[in-house]
Amino acid sequence: MTSSLLAILTIIRAVNLPVFFLGSLLGSLIARSNRDEFFQSGVWLLSIAAVFLAAAVNTINDIIDIEIDRINRPSRPLVTQAISKTTAFWIYGITISIGLLLPFYYSIQNQTLESFFIALFFAVTGTLYSFYFKQTPLFGNMIVALDVALVIALGASANTTFYDQLSGSSVFALLYAMLFAFFITLLRELLKDMEDINGDRSNNAKTFPVVFGFSQSSSLLLLILGVLFALSLLPYFQGVWGVGYLIFVLISDGVTLYAIFRIYQVRKSEALFFQRVSYSSLMLKLSMVIGLLAIFLGELINL
Repeated sequence: MTSSLLAILTIIRAVNLPVFFLGSLLGSLIARSNRDEFFQSGVWLLSIAAVFLAAAVNTINDIIDIEIDRINRPSRPLVTQAISKTTAFWIYGITISIGLLLPFYYSIQNQTLESFFIALFFAVTGTLYSFYFKQTPLFGNMIVALDVALVIALGASANTTFYDQLSGSSVFALLYAMLFAFFITLLRELLKDMEDINGDRSNNAKTFPVVFGFSQSSSLLLLILGVLFALSLLPYFQGVWGVGYLIFVLISDGVTLYAIFRIYQVRKSEALFFQRVSYSSLMLKLSMVIGLLAIFLGELINL
C-alpha cells in the first residue's frame, strides 16, 4: 500500500504541485477588488483545481514518455512497473475530471465561463503536448510554459468581474506574474530537454537540443535569462511593487543566473553537463518559488 501510494505521488509529481496552488492563489490575490475577496471559497476551489489539472498532465506525460523514460529516467513508476499503465490512465482520468469539474461548478455558480475555459485550455494543451507538441522544437516547451502561466490567470478568474474591467496596475501585475512564470518555466523545460537528449534521440523526438545541439541550446538559455532579468525589474521601476519585492526578485534572479551559468560553462561537453544538470534544475525550481514569493510580498504590502 505504501509503495503504491509513493508511486502515485511520483507519477503526478506531487513535489511540484504546491507551485501550481501558489500560482493560482497569486492570481487571485492580484485580481482581488478588496481584502475580503481573497478569502472567498472560490479562490481556494480554483487553486485546488489547478493542482488536479497539473497532476493530470504530469501523469499523461509519463504514460506517453514511457519508452523515453526507460533511458532517461529508469526509476519512474511505469518503467519499474510500480503501477500499471491502466492505473495510470485511471489517475489521469480522475484528476483531469476533478480539475475541470471544479472550475465548471464555479463558473456555473457565478454565471461566467472564464474559469472553465481557462481550465479547459490548460487540460487540452497539456494533454496534446505529450502526444504531439513535444515533438516540435521549442514550441512544445512554450506550450508547457504557457500552461503554467495560465494557472495564474485561472486564479485571477476567481474575481468574476476582473476580466470585464481590464485596466490599471492590477492588469500590469497579472501580466508580469504570468510572464515571469512563462519564462522561468521555459528555462526549466529547455534545460530538462537538454537533460533528456539521449532518450529523445533514441525515440526520434525532435526537441530543441536534439535538433540544434547543446551549444545553441545553452545560448538560448542565456537569451531567455536576459529577458527574464529585464522583466523582473520592471514592476519596481513602474512603481507597482516596492523594495521588498525588489530584494526577493534579485535573489531569484541571482539563483537563476547561477544555475544557467553553471550549464553555459560546460556547453561543449555533454559529459560535464550531465554532472551539473540536476543541481541546476533544482536551482531553477527554487528560483521560481522565490520569484512567486517576491510577487506575493509585493501584493501583500499593497493590501
